[in-house]
Amino acid sequence: MIDEEAKEEDEEELALDEDLDTNFLGEKLDDIDPDAIQEQDEDAFDEDDDNESTAVRQLLKEEDIVLVPESLDVSEIDKLTGLPTRKDLFNFAIPMLAPYSTIQSYKYKVKITPGTQKRGRVQKTIKDLFVKLAKESKLETQMVKAIPDTEMTMVLVNNCKVAAAGLTAVQQQRKADKKSQPKP
Repeated sequence: MIDEEAKEEDEEELALDEDLDTNFLGEKLDDIDPDAIQEQDEDAFDEDDDNESTAVRQLLKEEDIVLVPESLDVSEIDKLTGLPTRKDLFNFAIPMLAPYSTIQSYKYKVKITPGTQKRGRVQKTIKDLFVKLAKESKLETQMVKAIPDTEMTMVLVNNCKVAAAGLTAVQQQRKADKKSQPKP
């Protein structure tokens, strides 16, 4: 009885070995070239990738979306601009102090030089000037008005004066507004 069981186990092992030598279609594995199978698989994936990438490119073109290559590291600082356009998406405005030569091409700029005015008064003058410059765009006006006074004041230096195009008009407007207000 033990011999019969041992024979049955041997026969089962041989059957399993034969199963391992064939694929699910019953073809002998020795007859199949694994390189040919890999090439067929790669061709199928390449066709799928080509169709998918073409569809993605077409969708991006329709939506007017420009992708930045992954090789370029785009940090948050690279997304800032000194020349906002109508297509730009505004998140916020940041006050900054820099040498005038570096910001000459910026849309909103003033020249700060040593003087006698206090930072708070200079900040109000600059903000009024920037609001006047931003009259074209409501969004830009909102962004300029949304800059906290303390944040803008902290950027400025003590005892300074402001020089900019259109500044005299802003100062005259401020004087006129001050005169028109009733005295308590």
